[in-house]
Amino acid sequence: MAPCFRLLRALAFAGACAVLAGCGGGAKQQVKVTVSPTANANGKRPFYVLVRAVDEKTYLEEPYQVVAGKVMTRDESVIDATMVFPGAPKTIEIEQPEKGHVGVYFLLTRPEGPWKRLVVRPVPESLDFQVDGSRVKWRTEPAN
Repeated sequence: MAPCFRLLRALAFAGACAVLAGCGGGAKQQVKVTVSPTANANGKRPFYVLVRAVDEKTYLEEPYQVVAGKVMTRDESVIDATMVFPGAPKTIEIEQPEKGHVGVYFLLTRPEGPWKRLVVRPVPESLDFQVDGSRVKWRTEPAN
């Protein structure tokens, strides 16, 4: 067999193995994050919702300003950053991250109370939040 043909066959075999290995893990779980803002949410101003893959230590230690900076700057932990308008519900569909938990951050102008939520693995298929004024309410508690 010619050396060139062997090389091509070896490359084709390696490529097929890589494709099969990538498909072996099955489909990732889809998660729907629904944010239902009231008409007076965030003082009637739009706000960002940031969804990230984070560990507990990072979630607990990062202050608001550091998290807010991740909206406009590239950060590997960010799964989605979406602007939400008062009175207009928004659903964000994400894949459950392979590593870490899901952190959902509500970047309100003047948050009252908790402005972020850590959802530990396994993440439920649906996460529902309401934003009323400057408060974030978890509408359905997960089983975990």
